[in-house]
Amino acid sequence: MQSDMLVGEQRREPELPMSTQGTLVVASDGGDDSVAALMVARELAKRFGSALELVSVLEPTGVIVPPLRSEPPPLHRGAARVQERRERLRLLCERVLPAPSRLPTRILLGDVPTSIANAAKCHRAQLVVTGRVAHGRIERAMRRETPLALARVGSVPVLSVAPGRAGLPRVVVVAVGEGHAAVRLGTLARALFQEAVAVHLVSVEHQAPARWESEARADEDEFTHRTQRTFAAVMAAWKLPADLPIETHILTGEEGEALLSFAASVGADLVVVGAVHGRHGLQLPGTDLATKLYRALSCSTLLVPEQVQAALPRATSVSVAASEWPALLREFARRNDGRRASLTVEERDASPRVVVEHWTLAGVHCERDEGTIAIMLADPGDPQRHLSHVVAQPTVLALRGATSGCDDLLVVGYAEGQLTLSLS
Repeated sequence: MQSDMLVGEQRREPELPMSTQGTLVVASDGGDDSVAALMVARELAKRFGSALELVSVLEPTGVIVPPLRSEPPPLHRGAARVQERRERLRLLCERVLPAPSRLPTRILLGDVPTSIANAAKCHRAQLVVTGRVAHGRIERAMRRETPLALARVGSVPVLSVAPGRAGLPRVVVVAVGEGHAAVRLGTLARALFQEAVAVHLVSVEHQAPARWESEARADEDEFTHRTQRTFAAVMAAWKLPADLPIETHILTGEEGEALLSFAASVGADLVVVGAVHGRHGLQLPGTDLATKLYRALSCSTLLVPEQVQAALPRATSVSVAASEWPALLREFARRNDGRRASLTVEERDASPRVVVEHWTLAGVHCERDEGTIAIMLADPGDPQRHLSHVVAQPTVLALRGATSGCDDLLVVGYAEGQLTLSLS
């Protein structure tokens, strides 16, 4: 953060314990949509025993992309932009905080999400709280919604509070993929869920057609076992009170639609979802889960940043010529027969899904006439359990060799995503 940033008034509110558990940052432009956000942040700060700071960002006047909404008329004629923003923030605090309380206020000049993320990092903030404004398609095409953009450029969870929401959530839905985002909440979950009457952990299985009944059964059993382990890891990380009801759900279907339908059915007032950034490969605008949920939900949303490593590291052999695949895969299967392998599927409209972990590689077969590649795996602990995962219409094949003469990676790309077989 540059030293010549513009800094507004910094007066502390006496009711809020300061600096015992880090800082909560409220990002606001002083608009009406920030009222609920500041009320919820104030309540959280009390429960955390945390400092609370108000951060507002003015974009340079020379930016090419116009703001998502026009600036309101000035409160005082001739007032400078910084003075005008400071006055709006002061009035916001007067509406929410008991007199004569004041909040430390920082006004910055720069890109909105990047500036807020830097402020949160400097304060070692546990949470950034923002308001929630519905943006139309044209506005979204010109720039990202601030909470979504902030979750992708920063490392701090972002709570976007719906208008009219004055208290902590009562019914919470947590989207559980591989569990990384949900596990990260930790102490934040204990403060945020204190008044909840129900917390729902929801995982969605994307059902793909199986060629054999045994394949479908093995795939379903493995998904269920892995999901239950993830649910247990999330609850262990949160350490919520024993009397707080937590329910687990495994749904099937398209992830975004299933979660939206479930949240509506239980009357959720908060949905928690991981905001993935740094993903590899083709990413169409608005197709990731966090964006879908944020734009479709009317309740508050907690966006938890999570990193997903690139699924396709630099390979020693890449082929797009289908004529080469049968020979390449025969040699691959011969070199690696009987080795332990983990299978992951990553599609462009969903988080990466681990199909199996540390199973035994039993074979790889390419059927050129049918346009398929099949990977056969067996459960080392149960000879009766096996899996044949078939990729239809593959477009690219990549191998990465190990120094031992075997391989440590096989990647099969197709129109909707890619499959990764990692060998150990």
